[in-house]
Amino acid sequence: MIKKKLLIGLVFCMTLSLTTVTAFATDTVITGGSLSVTPGAIATFIPVTLNGTVQTTTTTFASTDIVDSTGSGSGWNVKIDASVLTNATAPVGFTTLPASSLAIAATTVTAADGASADSPTDIVKSIGTIDDGTGVKVLSAIANQGMGTYTANFGGLTLTLNPKDVYAGTYTTTITTTLTSTP
Repeated sequence: MIKKKLLIGLVFCMTLSLTTVTAFATDTVITGGSLSVTPGAIATFIPVTLNGTVQTTTTTFASTDIVDSTGSGSGWNVKIDASVLTNATAPVGFTTLPASSLAIAATTVTAADGASADSPTDIVKSIGTIDDGTGVKVLSAIANQGMGTYTANFGGLTLTLNPKDVYAGTYTTTITTTLTSTP
């Protein structure tokens, strides 16, 4: 009986020692893409008929897409600023509205599948006046929280009109959206 067990043990050990395992190593090169913003169109402000009191008018943005495919994890911010509103037909010296007349409302953010922010609340959102010479950093993704694709819906713009500053006519402004890496 002992001889049979020994013989079975030797055959089993010999079988195990004849098994060959082969492992292969592989790698891949991953190249970072770009950091980009596609600003949405801005609608025309709702027309105003002056009535001698402080008035406001509003407009909306179409959604804005932000894509961070750099693979760097460095974070980013979106800044919106505007020139002061100008009326070319107003009397000389009264052609612009005062700075800080134009404000941007709160922004909502939606992350696409696979984006690095744990939730859209991980992207800091700010509001404020955008025609004051400095603008507002409306969105900011900290390091390692902004990779992927996001859609921002800006709450809109509100223009405040003080009767002492406003002349009848058409006012224009240039609104600029800037995306930079590292918040």
